[in-house]
Amino acid sequence: MLRHTFLLARGVGSRTERWLWQRGIRDWHELDAALRLPGMGPTLARRLGEGVGAAREALAAGDAGWFHRRLPAREGWRLYGEFRGSARFLDIETDGIGMWKDGVTVIGISDGRTGRAYVAGRDLERFEEALEGAALLVTFNGKAFDVPFIRRRFPWARLPAAHIDLLHVFRSLGLRGGLKAIERATGLSRGPLDGVDGAWAVALWERHLAGDPRALGALVRYNLEDAVNLRYLMDWAYNACLRRCGGPGAELPVEAPPALPIDRESLALLREMAAAGLIPSRRSAADAAWHPGPAGDPPPPPTGG
Repeated sequence: MLRHTFLLARGVGSRTERWLWQRGIRDWHELDAALRLPGMGPTLARRLGEGVGAAREALAAGDAGWFHRRLPAREGWRLYGEFRGSARFLDIETDGIGMWKDGVTVIGISDGRTGRAYVAGRDLERFEEALEGAALLVTFNGKAFDVPFIRRRFPWARLPAAHIDLLHVFRSLGLRGGLKAIERATGLSRGPLDGVDGAWAVALWERHLAGDPRALGALVRYNLEDAVNLRYLMDWAYNACLRRCGGPGAELPVEAPPALPIDRESLALLREMAAAGLIPSRRSAADAAWHPGPAGDPPPPPTGG
């Protein structure tokens, strides 16, 4: 979709972009024809030429940060098609104390196929290894939660310059709620970890610190599923946004996330905690993900998934 985007030019909005698409100017390579269109004034022609020229240079350089800065916040999803191969999907867990207590316990990072969890007291400081070569960061509520926590705990860390926060992408599509609610709304099931959420992550860390040898494995498994599932959600959201904007460009295949194993000891611990009522329920009306728009219809399902 990025190569079909003209919003990168100064002063060009969605109406002008659609005007170009409707007249057959659907790609940067067709810009010369656009400059000869009736109604194309010299100021718009100059801005399109400058904007597309700079965009071509940034794409050739692999500079996702340039596009992140130039695109309107609502259209940041357009980055993903071109930078999908160098995207990293990140999720953190905390001790529940708060940002100012440096409470990051686990950082999970995935490329969408495999993932690794970095754990406090072991190798948390090495999490940047998994970001090597990454041009784009994808999170869920990461702009308000994950990234500020990381910046506070590791102010020297170098994160990708471009960042897509799926919380805001899904809100723009009419889907609200937490990560687990969005997963259910888009057809994902967590199997044995269904119902496990951030409150469990805090409790599992406390059990780990108290010496329960099963707790860390369960926490890491939970965290990695958060990170790995973000690839599916990003693909789903990209296709839904593409249909919404009505622009050119091919939809992405949407594949189910890879199955992650869970050992019997971790599963037994989760069952014990649930049976003992050790975790308060956090489900509420906010957990109902679909809030209908004016038409009242749910978003269309993705292709390929």
